[in-house]
Amino acid sequence: MDSVASRYAIALLSLAREENCVKEYIHECEQVVDILDQNSDLEKILRDYGLTLNEKKETLDLCFKGKVSEYVLNFFYITIDNKRGNLFKSILLEFVRIGYKELNIKKGTIYSTIKLTEKEIKSIEKRTSEILHSTVILDNKLDEKLIGGFRIQVEDMIIDESIKKRLEDLKANLLKEGSN
Repeated sequence: MDSVASRYAIALLSLAREENCVKEYIHECEQVVDILDQNSDLEKILRDYGLTLNEKKETLDLCFKGKVSEYVLNFFYITIDNKRGNLFKSILLEFVRIGYKELNIKKGTIYSTIKLTEKEIKSIEKRTSEILHSTVILDNKLDEKLIGGFRIQVEDMIIDESIKKRLEDLKANLLKEGSN
């Protein structure tokens, strides 16, 4: 991670701690990152060295005023004032990463053959959280390679409860018993 982006992210985390709003700021920054992902032109505007700082701040106002907290918006202005628009998204991503670490939250993915309901996801998140001793937030993605069941990936840990995995385990056990 860029050390400048990291320093800005740490500064925002410090502000979030002071305001006792770490979780809220994380949520706001994730929403802004989603908007940047969906609108590459906005990211280009923030990077554009031909635009004035005021033009960039006006753009931020149009997009985010009233949608993010005043402190977060002011942090965005500081980023622009210090000519760090090119690092804007990197700063937000780093803030989300270290904010999650601070709150002991881990994000992961649950792969399944069908779309899971919110209730099913929450139940699996609860069980996974107990296993990892962290709050786990899972995003459901479809995986056509699975025959049934599901596979969870959180950071470098995988919980595989798929039928494919069970069949592979059964095959390995049968081959092992056959060689004895």
